[in-house]
Amino acid sequence: MRSKKVLLLAMLTAAIISLSGCGRSAPEDAPVTAVADTAETAEATAETAAETAAGGATEQAESALAENDTVPDEYVVPDELKPIPDEYLTPNEHKGHVFRVDYAGQSYDEEKRYIQKRAYVYLPYGYEIDGGDKRYNVLYLMHAGQGSAESLLGGESGSTALKQVLDNMIENGDIEPLLVVTPSFYNGQPLPEGELAAGFSDELINDLVPVVESHFRTYAASTSEEDLKASREHRAFGGFSMGSVTTWYVLKNYPEYFKYYLPMSGESWMFGFHGQNETDFEDSAAALHEAVSGSGIAPEDFSIYVLTGTEDVAVPYLTKQVEAMLKYSESFIYGSSLSEGNLCYKVEKGGKHGGIYKDLYIYNALLEFWR
Repeated sequence: MRSKKVLLLAMLTAAIISLSGCGRSAPEDAPVTAVADTAETAEATAETAAETAAGGATEQAESALAENDTVPDEYVVPDELKPIPDEYLTPNEHKGHVFRVDYAGQSYDEEKRYIQKRAYVYLPYGYEIDGGDKRYNVLYLMHAGQGSAESLLGGESGSTALKQVLDNMIENGDIEPLLVVTPSFYNGQPLPEGELAAGFSDELINDLVPVVESHFRTYAASTSEEDLKASREHRAFGGFSMGSVTTWYVLKNYPEYFKYYLPMSGESWMFGFHGQNETDFEDSAAALHEAVSGSGIAPEDFSIYVLTGTEDVAVPYLTKQVEAMLKYSESFIYGSSLSEGNLCYKVEKGGKHGGIYKDLYIYNALLEFWR
């Protein structure tokens, strides 16, 4: 039995390695984004930066809340978010495996440079490549600012708390086995993070999704535009902090490709940073409404699960954005769960920006998705 397992892993590793450079061919001198020295370093750097930024902005957040009242009680959930069981934060015997996928992309700016990118794909325990018929839902998950493609899952050799949570949720039947893809919005260009987050949605649809879903057993019959749209109910996109900013752009630009959206601790920056202008939140809500209504997608055909914490710097801004979105009741219907509406907003009492909270939010979202 052990030899069969080793053979399967060897076959799978060979198949993943063969993905390097697939997709659009790039010039030999295309810039390559730097790989973190270790997955642990990447994760620590991202978390430290997030915590530092949140700490420095605490007074700003508290001031914003004081000026605009507190978060409405209906959004604060001191008991509703299910805590991650302690045993889920320990390695499971039946581990999923993380593989690196290299792909050629574009910068999608004025220069339109070819760039070599990487992402990591979590394959659940039991995934096989020998002609199995089982298909898998896919969660595309974006890191926070200062992070990397390695941050969330630990790269090929590392192991993060999130990976252990995924292994244990699947092993215990909490969720169906799924694929988790962790890319990066960084592309080697010296641009502000907001611009990189804004441009990533084009790379996602044109470059990354076709590579992933042509080589792994997802529900997409092919990577044609028609088939990717037809399989949207089996696809989700989410992210934390700057990853959340990225998520709002994906919803606005490509609502036909994903059913589930998971923005965590980051509001839309489409019209400004942290509500620099009085109409930023209303303008973002209007743009999102126009995007989903213009695509012909009915409210029951997409779901947005928004999470943050009462001590998170993003909470006053996310609250304003959610309330602006709910004014468009023909597109956004509030519910305390996704079974009651397509826009669910949860504010964890005491939740801060970073640390274990992003894992808590992902854990709870996965309990809601694909039900």
